[in-house]
Parts: sequence; C-alpha cells; structure tokens
Amino acid sequence: MKGARCLSGVVLALAVGVATAQSLPDPTRPSGAFQMGPEAEPPLPGQLQMIVHGTGARPWALIDGQRVELGSLLGDERLIRLTEDEAVLRGPAGMRRLRLLAGVEPSSVRSPRNALRESR
Repeated sequence: MKGARCLSGVVLALAVGVATAQSLPDPTRPSGAFQMGPEAEPPLPGQLQMIVHGTGARPWALIDGQRVELGSLLGDERLIRLTEDEAVLRGPAGMRRLRLLAGVEPSSVRSPRNALRESR
C-alpha cells in the first residue's frame, strides 16, 4: 500500500510538472516567420532575417520569410549584393538596403592585451 501511494504521488507530481512546462514559452524558439501556429507573427515588410554564404552554393538571403538567391527577383526587385550583414535590392524605385540588425551600428572592440600596450 505504501508503495502504491508513493507511486501515485510521483505520477501526480510529474503530471503537474508537464502541465506547467507546456504553458512556458520556449526561449530557444526562433521568432517571426519560423514560428508555427496561431501565435506566429508575420515579419515586418522588408525584414532581412538571414544571409547564407555556402561553399559551392549560390549565396542567398531570407527576406520576409522567402529564400531569395543572389541575382533573383523578390517581387519587382532584384537581389544584387549580399554582404555578411546586408542585402541590396534594386527595383523600379531604386536601390534598397536591408540590414540584419537594423539600427545597430558595428563598433570595434579592443582586446585587453592591446589596451595595455596603448596605455604604456
């Protein structure tokens, strides 16, 4: 009897733990277009989500949830250039630059070793 009571207690604790875990958001889940289900939000128009430079494959970018290869069209714009953090599109309205981290400017970081040399 004592074993059955202990077993039922363990089963109850596991059931409560599973129910609680299902209500927590997954912090490792990608945002935007990668989400599946009703809670998924569409990406902002013109959002550059990823750039891929592979060996032996044509470079491509994920823009607004669509894979666009270098030289291909996205609507009426052609993807003409890809860098490590930027995609450049050319269309009837002119050039348009999309950045991976829009609003974030890169800055150089000095290593502690270089900082010591410069302070002497």
